[in-house]
Amino acid sequence: STPASLGFLDIEFPKSSDLFELFECTETMRTDYDYESFLQGLRALTVSEESYFRINESGLLCIQHQVETQGGGRCFVDFIML
Repeated sequence: STPASLGFLDIEFPKSSDLFELFECTETMRTDYDYESFLQGLRALTVSEESYFRINESGLLCIQHQVETQGGGRCFVDFIML
């Protein structure tokens, strides 16, 4: 959940979604993040080959994007938010 100028944004992820390679969650969790900061973490999503979202039990959010470089290698772009 994150507050925005028009209200709150809530995102729920079903365990059976085709969007996920792996989904592990042992209990329901609710966390709040700044909307504009969250959007910054998604900027590399358009050029990433894979993206990983992790939230630990303290609410620390890590968004990691795997991006192909011009030389054909791979690098990672990390965004961490509490």
